[in-house]
Amino acid sequence: MIPINILSKVGIFEVEFEECKIKVSVIDNVALIDRNIAELRSSLRKPVVGFDVKFGTDHHDQNNAEIAKLLILCMKTRCLIIQLSNLVSVPDGLKDFLSDESICFVGKGMGNKVTSIHRSHGVSCATGVEVSDFVARVLKKPNVIGSCNLTDLATEVGLVTVSKETGCCERSCQRAPDWSARIFTDAEIKSAIPEAILCYCIGLKLLGKLNL
Repeated sequence: MIPINILSKVGIFEVEFEECKIKVSVIDNVALIDRNIAELRSSLRKPVVGFDVKFGTDHHDQNNAEIAKLLILCMKTRCLIIQLSNLVSVPDGLKDFLSDESICFVGKGMGNKVTSIHRSHGVSCATGVEVSDFVARVLKKPNVIGSCNLTDLATEVGLVTVSKETGCCERSCQRAPDWSARIFTDAEIKSAIPEAILCYCIGLKLLGKLNL
């Protein structure tokens, strides 16, 4: 087993996204999850976190059902990718963070994602917020409810720096990696994070419009 002080260094990626450098930690160690969640919480200035789940096949299920493999949490220039499928148990620090009702966990397709992590890993997310519903409520634009296009939603809230590259990342799901793998390439990590980052940026913009 790799010592934790070394393990904490090997799962670090630096990804360039929309001309910003994002520090990404890929973690499947309970102690490291608790440490990184504590760091994320301590730097939380606004009560919003980008949220995403990546799915993969459950090979123990006769019907090859899809289950949650990765949980992605993003804030500012920091992302955590938690390898749920590699954990023996889910740490209390993560459970407590996700059950914090003062934080908006903003994502796309939240109903399915929140249900999946609860069903397969016993993790509850108390305030999972559907990004299109959030935009519709704050901007009073019911026509955007149910929209799956994050680039369009970002434009609605006034984010003008979203590039074509981000849109391409959104549409690349047909080439999705095996999210149950233990090790990922730089390119795979770059493809994993745009949705959570954009949801964070949209949520942050909306809180600003509410003077929060």
